[in-house]
Amino acid sequence: TIPLLILSGARVVEVDFPETQKSRRGFDEASRQLLRSWAERELCIHRTFVSLVLGCGIHGRPSCAQEEEEEGRDPSKLPTQLLTLLRGATNTEPRQYIARALGVRFGDQLRRVREAREALVAMGMGGDELGGGDCGW
Repeated sequence: TIPLLILSGARVVEVDFPETQKSRRGFDEASRQLLRSWAERELCIHRTFVSLVLGCGIHGRPSCAQEEEEEGRDPSKLPTQLLTLLRGATNTEPRQYIARALGVRFGDQLRRVREAREALVAMGMGGDELGGGDCGW
């Protein structure tokens, strides 16, 4: 419904969210809070994907081969970290495929979610509790 419209390109504008308790279109305070929560949740999912899958898996350390060698173990017997094969600018499509499979917004959809949240915050509909990166999980 409204989130799908936002993802498709509809903008969140103040005229749709008047100060009165309930507008003609039915956006009461609870609806506005649900919309803001949805946007924050989508952004949190994206931040989690970036930090865990991209940060730790794809762009993390390729292996512990040097440490294993120093401890006298055979580094060739270490399991291969396959996510490291997705590094580099030429592997954008597989990373986007993984993001899509996990339900992560990216590209234009991510931009639209960010814009919607910024518009809601600018209208005074929610603070910046999740602002920097703590998603609360």
